[in-house]
Amino acid sequence: MSVQCVRALFALGLVVACGAARAQPSEALVAAARREGSVAFYAGFPNAALQALTAKSFQDKYGIRVDVLQMRASELNERVRTEQAAGRFIADVMQQGESSTTLHGEAGRLAPLGELARARDPDAAPAIFEDRAAGFVAPYAILVNANLVTPADEPKSWLDLLDPRWKGKILVDDPRAAGGGGAFLAATISIHGEEFHRRFALNGPVFSRDPAVAERRVAAGEFPILVPALVASMPGLKGLPLRFLAPAEGVPSIRMDHAILKNAPHPAAARLFIEHFLSADFQAEIARLGLLPVVRGMEERVPAELRPFARARLLGGMKAESQQRQLNFATDVYK
Repeated sequence: MSVQCVRALFALGLVVACGAARAQPSEALVAAARREGSVAFYAGFPNAALQALTAKSFQDKYGIRVDVLQMRASELNERVRTEQAAGRFIADVMQQGESSTTLHGEAGRLAPLGELARARDPDAAPAIFEDRAAGFVAPYAILVNANLVTPADEPKSWLDLLDPRWKGKILVDDPRAAGGGGAFLAATISIHGEEFHRRFALNGPVFSRDPAVAERRVAAGEFPILVPALVASMPGLKGLPLRFLAPAEGVPSIRMDHAILKNAPHPAAARLFIEHFLSADFQAEIARLGLLPVVRGMEERVPAELRPFARARLLGGMKAESQQRQLNFATDVYK
């Protein structure tokens, strides 16, 4: 399912029906998962608040330890590829963007999900696939230093980033790799074409590979602008001189999928982990972080200051069929 489709269903409250909240994992699955005792979780969405919440919530409910390894999407892709090529099956569950998850599935690195309780509700089926389940959608925006960028001067459109006044002053999550930068690359190509990036490259953007550090660099005044910035970071940045902006055309976004890796050491715990991630209670927690859940009725759980971004037009991110070509293009343009 496309990000746009997930967003539309989310807005209409049709992704997962309330009745699905009654669909619970089987006692047999819970017992098998507890016997396995732990689950190794590779998180390609490096957001400390989300991953800490994920581990604690699952451990508190089931008494099963969660070993979390967070990394950038591009680093996770390479780690999974090399580990499986070497016959080293370490991780149980992978959290990764839609396009990268699709490519792992095509390469034979994922295991079938089996029957999830959520799948028993027909309204849940669009978000659950044979080898993955959509867990949430992450919207991105433009972040500016409020002391350095006045409301009159702030970018209203992605095209405003091409203004020579910003030459050498824009910090960018690296678009030559999968992740937020890759989503920015794909989204802006979709609305303004590749020429946007040829022109943007002439404006001397400075690249970063650490989103959390990049946010702090903008807060400190080292750069006036960061693109793209994860909207869910906003609560952790309160009190700093920062503003998040949603350009008129819309915002990049990534649908984050969850999949069980081939030959997972703890397959029952992995399946239960995904069940828990899709539960109504946990999806409500996701909404409070500013991420878009895949369960209906959660929009009001999103903090008020984050709702404009949750309701913005989602431009999506990379697609499996064009990901490598776009990354190659970015590598060629941004030398």
